[in-house]
Amino acid sequence: MEATVLEAAQRAKAGGMTLYTIGYGRADAPDPLDRIHESLLRSIATSPAHFRQTTDLDALTTIYQDLALALPCAPGGREVPSTQP
Repeated sequence: MEATVLEAAQRAKAGGMTLYTIGYGRADAPDPLDRIHESLLRSIATSPAHFRQTTDLDALTTIYQDLALALPCAPGGREVPSTQP
């Protein structure tokens, strides 16, 4: 599965996409539900600056807010149509 994810990320990056990854948890967390695969997330991200990690909910909110401000709008200022039903 890791290889499939890394291949997809590589294709996306080769196509000019910028990939951000966010890990909420720790790689060494005692509870498996709190663990993240930090090395995989770092590999997927476009650069080290595109990877974020936190164990704090308030910090997670800030990460998402920062990303929302950093991402460019759709060309011409139009909303991007949702693909969700």
